[in-house]
Amino acid sequence: MVSIKNSITLFDFTSRAPNVQPSAELEVSKDDSVTCLAALGTQNGLVLYAGNNSSEEDRSRARNEHFRSFEVQLPKNKRASDAAEKTEASIGVLGKCMLFSAPHSAVAVKEAYQRLIRLSPPPRAATNTPTKRIGAIASSLGDPSELVIFSATSNRPQGQDIIERISFPKNQEANDVDILALGEGRFQVAYVADYEVHIQNVHYDFDQQKSIGKNERRKVYAVPQPDLAEKKARSKLRCIRWLSPKHLLLLANKPNRTGVELVVVHLYEEGPGSVVQRKTLPKHVKAATDMDVALLDADMSGAYQIAIAIGAIDVSLSVYTVDYYGDAQDSLSKIHSFNSYDDVRIKSSIYLQNILILFRSTMCR
Repeated sequence: MVSIKNSITLFDFTSRAPNVQPSAELEVSKDDSVTCLAALGTQNGLVLYAGNNSSEEDRSRARNEHFRSFEVQLPKNKRASDAAEKTEASIGVLGKCMLFSAPHSAVAVKEAYQRLIRLSPPPRAATNTPTKRIGAIASSLGDPSELVIFSATSNRPQGQDIIERISFPKNQEANDVDILALGEGRFQVAYVADYEVHIQNVHYDFDQQKSIGKNERRKVYAVPQPDLAEKKARSKLRCIRWLSPKHLLLLANKPNRTGVELVVVHLYEEGPGSVVQRKTLPKHVKAATDMDVALLDADMSGAYQIAIAIGAIDVSLSVYTVDYYGDAQDSLSKIHSFNSYDDVRIKSSIYLQNILILFRSTMCR
Protein backbone atom coordinates (compact mmCIF):
# COMPACT_ATOMS: atom_id res chain seq x y z
CA MET A 1 0.00 0.00 0.00
CA VAL A 2 1.42 3.37 -1.06
CA SER A 3 0.59 6.51 0.90
CA ILE A 4 0.61 9.89 -0.87
CA LYS A 5 1.78 12.75 1.32
CA ASN A 6 -0.25 15.92 1.81
CA SER A 7 2.43 18.38 0.80
CA ILE A 8 3.21 21.76 -0.76
CA THR A 9 5.86 21.63 -3.47
CA LEU A 10 7.81 24.55 -4.96
CA PHE A 11 8.86 24.44 -8.63
CA ASP A 12 11.35 26.74 -10.37
CA PHE A 13 10.11 27.88 -13.80
CA THR A 14 13.05 30.22 -14.49
CA SER A 15 14.93 27.44 -16.28
CA ARG A 16 14.20 26.54 -19.90
CA ALA A 17 14.91 22.87 -19.22
CA PRO A 18 12.32 20.50 -20.74
CA ASN A 19 11.56 18.96 -17.34
CA VAL A 20 10.66 20.97 -14.26
CA GLN A 21 12.05 19.67 -10.98
CA PRO A 22 10.85 20.51 -7.45
CA SER A 23 13.13 22.87 -5.54
CA ALA A 24 11.47 22.58 -2.12
CA GLU A 25 8.73 20.53 -0.47
CA LEU A 26 6.95 20.50 2.87
CA GLU A 27 4.66 17.81 4.25
CA VAL A 28 1.89 19.96 5.68
CA SER A 29 -0.53 17.61 7.40
CA LYS A 30 -1.33 13.96 7.99
CA ASP A 31 -4.94 14.83 8.78
CA ASP A 32 -6.31 16.32 5.55
CA SER A 33 -5.27 17.51 2.10
CA VAL A 34 -4.57 21.08 0.97
CA THR A 35 -7.71 22.30 -0.78
CA CYS A 36 -6.66 25.77 -2.01
CA LEU A 37 -3.55 27.93 -2.18
CA ALA A 38 -2.57 31.56 -2.85
CA ALA A 39 0.74 33.43 -2.69
CA LEU A 40 1.85 36.89 -1.56
CA GLY A 41 5.20 38.20 -2.76
CA THR A 42 7.66 39.42 -0.11
CA GLN A 43 11.12 40.97 -0.28
CA ASN A 44 12.85 37.62 0.14
CA GLY A 45 10.29 35.14 -1.12
CA LEU A 46 6.62 34.34 -0.66
CA VAL A 47 3.96 33.95 1.99
CA LEU A 48 1.54 31.15 1.15
CA TYR A 49 -2.05 31.04 2.39
CA ALA A 50 -3.68 27.62 2.21
CA GLY A 51 -6.84 25.76 3.16
CA ASN A 52 -6.02 22.66 5.23
CA ASN A 53 -8.39 21.18 7.80
CA SER A 54 -7.38 20.21 11.32
CA SER A 55 -7.72 16.63 12.50
CA GLU A 56 -11.15 15.07 12.90
CA GLU A 57 -10.63 15.09 16.67
CA ASP A 58 -9.99 18.86 16.67
CA ARG A 59 -12.97 19.47 14.37
CA SER A 60 -15.21 17.50 16.73
CA ARG A 61 -14.31 20.09 19.39
CA ALA A 62 -15.35 22.90 17.00
CA ARG A 63 -11.72 23.93 16.58
CA ASN A 64 -10.91 23.62 12.91
CA GLU A 65 -7.80 25.72 12.20
CA HIS A 66 -8.42 25.53 8.47
CA PHE A 67 -6.42 28.62 7.45
CA ARG A 68 -2.68 27.93 7.24
CA SER A 69 0.22 30.23 6.35
CA PHE A 70 3.69 29.26 5.18
CA GLU A 71 6.91 31.09 4.36
CA VAL A 72 8.85 30.38 1.17
CA GLN A 73 12.50 31.41 1.06
CA LEU A 74 13.64 31.56 -2.56
CA PRO A 75 17.17 30.70 -3.70
CA LYS A 76 19.61 33.61 -3.86
CA ASN A 77 22.71 33.95 -6.01
CA LYS A 78 25.78 34.65 -3.93
CA ARG A 79 28.28 37.37 -4.85
CA ALA A 80 29.88 37.30 -8.30
CA SER A 81 33.02 35.48 -7.11
CA ASP A 82 30.99 32.35 -6.35
CA ALA A 83 27.86 33.05 -8.40
CA ALA A 84 27.61 29.42 -9.40
CA GLU A 85 26.51 28.58 -5.87
CA LYS A 86 22.94 29.13 -4.78
CA THR A 87 21.18 28.95 -1.48
CA GLU A 88 18.49 26.31 -1.30
CA ALA A 89 14.80 27.15 -1.43
CA SER A 90 12.77 26.25 1.65
CA ILE A 91 9.19 26.17 2.90
CA GLY A 92 8.37 26.67 6.58
CA VAL A 93 5.24 26.88 8.72
CA LEU A 94 4.15 30.33 9.93
CA GLY A 95 0.82 29.72 11.64
CA LYS A 96 -2.74 28.48 11.53
CA CYS A 97 -6.09 29.84 12.66
CA MET A 98 -9.86 29.54 12.36
CA LEU A 99 -11.59 32.33 10.42
CA PHE A 100 -14.94 30.66 9.69
CA SER A 101 -17.71 30.52 12.28
CA ALA A 102 -18.10 27.22 14.13
CA PRO A 103 -20.56 24.93 12.26
CA HIS A 104 -23.94 24.27 13.83
CA SER A 105 -24.66 20.72 12.68
CA ALA A 106 -22.73 17.52 13.38
CA VAL A 107 -22.43 16.85 9.64
CA ALA A 108 -20.89 20.28 9.01
CA VAL A 109 -18.48 19.83 11.92
CA LYS A 110 -17.16 16.71 10.19
CA GLU A 111 -17.37 17.72 6.52
CA ALA A 112 -16.92 21.53 6.26
CA TYR A 113 -13.69 22.77 4.71
CA GLN A 114 -12.08 25.83 3.14
CA ARG A 115 -12.90 25.48 -0.55
CA LEU A 116 -11.58 28.72 -2.02
CA ILE A 117 -9.00 31.42 -1.43
CA ARG A 118 -8.48 34.50 -3.59
CA LEU A 119 -6.23 37.54 -3.13
CA SER A 120 -6.68 40.98 -4.61
CA PRO A 121 -4.26 41.42 -7.51
CA PRO A 122 -0.96 43.26 -7.17
CA PRO A 123 -0.52 46.48 -9.19
CA ARG A 124 -0.09 45.82 -12.90
CA ALA A 125 2.54 48.57 -13.11
CA ALA A 126 5.74 48.44 -11.08
CA THR A 127 5.69 50.60 -7.95
CA ASN A 128 8.04 51.35 -5.06
CA THR A 129 5.12 51.81 -2.68
CA PRO A 130 4.14 48.72 -0.65
CA THR A 131 0.79 47.41 -1.82
CA LYS A 132 -1.80 46.49 0.79
CA ARG A 133 -4.06 43.69 -0.33
CA ILE A 134 -7.12 41.82 0.86
CA GLY A 135 -8.15 38.21 0.53
CA ALA A 136 -11.34 36.17 0.51
CA ILE A 137 -11.93 32.59 1.58
CA ALA A 138 -15.07 30.51 1.12
CA SER A 139 -16.23 27.39 2.93
CA SER A 140 -18.04 24.38 1.54
CA LEU A 141 -20.46 21.98 3.25
CA GLY A 142 -20.73 24.42 6.13
CA ASP A 143 -23.73 25.23 8.28
CA PRO A 144 -23.86 27.94 7.21
CA SER A 145 -21.32 28.20 4.40
CA GLU A 146 -19.47 31.52 4.51
CA LEU A 147 -17.38 33.95 2.53
CA VAL A 148 -14.86 35.77 4.73
CA ILE A 149 -12.98 38.85 3.50
CA PHE A 150 -9.80 39.68 5.39
CA SER A 151 -6.80 42.00 5.39
CA ALA A 152 -3.89 40.18 3.73
CA THR A 153 -1.20 42.37 5.28
CA SER A 154 -0.10 39.83 7.89
CA ASN A 155 1.73 36.57 7.44
CA ARG A 156 -0.49 35.20 10.22
CA PRO A 157 -4.05 36.58 9.71
CA GLN A 158 -6.26 36.38 12.79
CA GLY A 159 -9.85 37.18 13.70
CA GLN A 160 -9.13 40.90 14.05
CA ASP A 161 -8.09 40.96 10.37
CA ILE A 162 -11.60 40.02 9.20
CA ILE A 163 -13.23 42.84 7.20
CA GLU A 164 -16.54 41.23 6.23
CA ARG A 165 -18.35 37.95 6.86
CA ILE A 166 -21.09 36.79 4.45
CA SER A 167 -23.32 33.83 5.37
CA PHE A 168 -25.19 31.91 2.67
CA PRO A 169 -28.71 30.47 2.88
CA LYS A 170 -29.00 26.75 3.53
CA ASN A 171 -27.67 24.52 0.72
CA GLN A 172 -25.92 27.46 -0.95
CA GLU A 173 -22.24 28.40 -1.06
CA ALA A 174 -19.76 30.40 -3.11
CA ASN A 175 -18.59 28.53 -6.20
CA ASP A 176 -15.96 31.13 -7.04
CA VAL A 177 -14.73 34.60 -6.07
CA ASP A 178 -12.60 37.33 -7.63
CA ILE A 179 -11.39 40.72 -6.38
CA LEU A 180 -10.99 44.04 -8.18
CA ALA A 181 -8.58 46.56 -6.62
CA LEU A 182 -9.66 50.19 -7.10
CA GLY A 183 -6.94 51.87 -5.04
CA GLU A 184 -6.88 53.79 -1.75
CA GLY A 185 -8.30 50.88 0.22
CA ARG A 186 -11.25 50.33 -2.12
CA PHE A 187 -12.07 46.91 -3.54
CA GLN A 188 -14.97 45.06 -5.13
CA VAL A 189 -15.36 41.38 -4.28
CA ALA A 190 -17.46 39.51 -6.85
CA TYR A 191 -18.72 36.02 -6.08
CA VAL A 192 -21.06 33.46 -7.61
CA ALA A 193 -23.43 30.93 -6.14
CA ASP A 194 -25.20 28.45 -8.44
CA TYR A 195 -27.58 31.00 -9.96
CA GLU A 196 -26.60 34.48 -8.74
CA VAL A 197 -23.74 36.97 -8.89
CA HIS A 198 -23.14 39.42 -6.04
CA ILE A 199 -20.63 42.22 -5.52
CA GLN A 200 -19.44 43.21 -2.05
CA ASN A 201 -17.93 46.71 -1.85
CA VAL A 202 -15.00 47.10 0.54
CA HIS A 203 -13.49 50.39 1.75
CA TYR A 204 -10.88 49.63 4.38
CA ASP A 205 -8.40 51.66 6.41
CA PHE A 206 -5.42 49.32 6.79
CA ASP A 207 -3.68 51.57 9.34
CA GLN A 208 -6.72 51.80 11.63
CA GLN A 209 -7.81 48.22 10.85
CA LYS A 210 -11.43 49.16 10.28
CA SER A 211 -13.92 49.65 7.47
CA ILE A 212 -14.72 53.15 6.25
CA GLY A 213 -18.46 53.69 6.01
CA LYS A 214 -20.87 50.90 5.15
CA ASN A 215 -19.66 48.13 2.86
CA GLU A 216 -22.68 47.63 0.62
CA ARG A 217 -23.55 44.44 -1.23
CA ARG A 218 -25.76 44.03 -4.30
CA LYS A 219 -26.94 41.33 -6.68
CA VAL A 220 -25.88 42.15 -10.24
CA TYR A 221 -27.01 39.07 -12.17
CA ALA A 222 -29.24 36.01 -11.88
CA VAL A 223 -29.53 33.08 -14.28
CA PRO A 224 -32.96 33.50 -15.94
CA GLN A 225 -35.73 31.15 -14.89
CA PRO A 226 -36.71 28.76 -17.71
CA ASP A 227 -40.08 28.88 -19.39
CA LEU A 228 -42.45 26.84 -17.21
CA ALA A 229 -43.88 25.14 -20.29
CA GLU A 230 -40.43 23.85 -21.30
CA LYS A 231 -39.62 22.37 -17.88
CA LYS A 232 -35.90 22.91 -18.38
CA ALA A 233 -33.33 23.27 -15.62
CA ARG A 234 -31.15 26.35 -15.34
CA SER A 235 -27.46 26.58 -16.12
CA LYS A 236 -25.22 26.73 -13.05
CA LEU A 237 -22.54 29.36 -12.58
CA ARG A 238 -19.15 27.79 -11.91
CA CYS A 239 -16.53 30.56 -12.14
CA ILE A 240 -16.18 34.35 -12.19
CA ARG A 241 -13.38 36.75 -13.18
CA TRP A 242 -13.05 40.51 -13.57
CA LEU A 243 -12.17 41.60 -17.12
CA SER A 244 -12.36 45.34 -16.43
CA PRO A 245 -13.91 47.58 -13.74
CA LYS A 246 -17.21 47.31 -15.63
CA HIS A 247 -17.10 43.77 -17.04
CA LEU A 248 -17.42 40.36 -15.38
CA LEU A 249 -16.81 37.04 -17.12
CA LEU A 250 -18.95 34.11 -15.96
CA LEU A 251 -18.49 30.42 -16.72
CA ALA A 252 -21.81 28.56 -16.82
CA ASN A 253 -22.37 24.80 -17.08
CA LYS A 254 -25.55 23.89 -18.91
CA PRO A 255 -27.90 21.31 -17.34
CA ASN A 256 -27.07 17.60 -17.44
CA ARG A 257 -23.61 18.15 -18.91
CA THR A 258 -24.97 19.44 -22.20
CA GLY A 259 -22.41 22.19 -22.73
CA VAL A 260 -20.54 25.21 -21.40
CA GLU A 261 -21.09 28.90 -21.99
CA LEU A 262 -19.09 32.06 -21.31
CA VAL A 263 -21.22 35.05 -20.30
CA VAL A 264 -19.96 38.66 -20.21
CA VAL A 265 -21.91 40.97 -17.89
CA HIS A 266 -21.60 44.76 -18.12
CA LEU A 267 -22.00 46.55 -14.79
CA TYR A 268 -23.58 49.91 -14.00
CA GLU A 269 -23.30 52.26 -11.04
CA GLU A 270 -26.59 50.98 -9.66
CA GLY A 271 -28.94 48.10 -10.28
CA PRO A 272 -28.29 44.82 -12.08
CA GLY A 273 -25.84 44.35 -14.91
CA SER A 274 -26.72 43.32 -18.45
CA VAL A 275 -25.43 40.45 -20.59
CA VAL A 276 -23.48 41.90 -23.52
CA GLN A 277 -21.95 38.72 -24.93
CA ARG A 278 -22.28 34.94 -24.84
CA LYS A 279 -19.87 32.34 -26.20
CA THR A 280 -20.68 28.63 -26.40
CA LEU A 281 -17.74 26.27 -26.15
CA PRO A 282 -17.27 23.35 -28.60
CA LYS A 283 -19.60 20.37 -28.25
CA HIS A 284 -16.92 18.09 -26.82
CA VAL A 285 -16.77 20.35 -23.73
CA LYS A 286 -19.71 18.90 -21.81
CA ALA A 287 -18.90 20.64 -18.50
CA ALA A 288 -16.09 22.83 -17.18
CA THR A 289 -14.27 22.54 -13.88
CA ASP A 290 -12.24 25.77 -13.69
CA MET A 291 -11.39 29.05 -15.41
CA ASP A 292 -8.75 31.73 -15.06
CA VAL A 293 -7.74 34.87 -16.95
CA ALA A 294 -4.55 36.86 -17.55
CA LEU A 295 -4.66 40.57 -18.37
CA LEU A 296 -1.80 41.42 -20.72
CA ASP A 297 0.08 44.72 -20.59
CA ALA A 298 -2.01 47.82 -21.38
CA ASP A 299 -1.08 50.42 -24.00
CA MET A 300 -1.08 54.21 -23.49
CA SER A 301 -4.88 54.38 -23.89
CA GLY A 302 -5.47 51.70 -21.26
CA ALA A 303 -6.44 49.05 -23.82
CA TYR A 304 -5.23 45.49 -23.29
CA GLN A 305 -5.76 41.91 -24.36
CA ILE A 306 -7.11 39.21 -22.06
CA ALA A 307 -6.30 35.50 -22.20
CA ILE A 308 -8.93 33.08 -20.90
CA ALA A 309 -8.19 29.44 -20.01
CA ILE A 310 -10.92 26.88 -19.31
CA GLY A 311 -10.38 23.36 -17.97
CA ALA A 312 -13.07 20.79 -18.82
CA ILE A 313 -14.11 17.40 -17.47
CA ASP A 314 -12.75 15.71 -20.63
CA VAL A 315 -9.26 16.90 -19.48
CA SER A 316 -9.12 19.39 -22.34
CA LEU A 317 -7.93 22.98 -22.06
CA SER A 318 -9.48 25.76 -24.16
CA VAL A 319 -7.75 29.13 -24.51
CA TYR A 320 -9.59 32.23 -25.74
CA THR A 321 -8.70 35.89 -26.18
CA VAL A 322 -10.73 39.09 -25.92
CA ASP A 323 -9.68 42.73 -26.30
CA TYR A 324 -10.59 45.52 -23.89
CA TYR A 325 -10.63 48.86 -25.71
CA GLY A 326 -9.75 51.07 -22.75
CA ASP A 327 -11.63 53.31 -20.34
CA ALA A 328 -12.72 55.79 -23.03
CA GLN A 329 -14.67 53.19 -25.02
CA ASP A 330 -15.31 50.86 -22.05
CA SER A 331 -16.15 47.94 -24.31
CA LEU A 332 -14.86 44.52 -25.32
CA SER A 333 -14.29 42.75 -28.61
CA LYS A 334 -15.89 39.42 -29.39
CA ILE A 335 -14.35 36.44 -27.63
CA HIS A 336 -12.10 34.51 -30.05
CA SER A 337 -10.76 30.97 -29.82
CA PHE A 338 -6.95 30.88 -29.60
CA ASN A 339 -6.20 27.17 -29.20
CA SER A 340 -7.31 23.97 -27.51
CA TYR A 341 -5.31 21.15 -25.95
CA ASP A 342 -6.30 17.57 -25.18
CA ASP A 343 -5.36 15.37 -22.22
CA VAL A 344 -4.30 18.24 -19.98
CA ARG A 345 -4.57 17.29 -16.32
CA ILE A 346 -6.13 20.41 -14.81
CA LYS A 347 -6.58 20.08 -11.04
CA SER A 348 -7.03 23.70 -10.02
CA SER A 349 -6.80 27.32 -11.13
CA ILE A 350 -3.16 27.28 -9.94
CA TYR A 351 -2.31 25.17 -12.99
CA LEU A 352 -4.45 27.36 -15.25
CA GLN A 353 -2.69 30.49 -14.03
CA ASN A 354 0.72 28.94 -14.74
CA ILE A 355 -0.39 28.21 -18.31
CA LEU A 356 -1.62 31.78 -18.69
CA ILE A 357 1.67 33.16 -17.36
CA LEU A 358 3.48 31.25 -20.10
CA PHE A 359 0.92 32.50 -22.62
CA ARG A 360 1.42 36.08 -21.44
CA SER A 361 5.21 35.87 -21.78
CA THR A 362 4.84 34.50 -25.32
CA MET A 363 2.39 37.21 -26.41
CA CYS A 364 4.50 40.02 -24.93
CA ARG A 365 7.73 39.11 -26.73
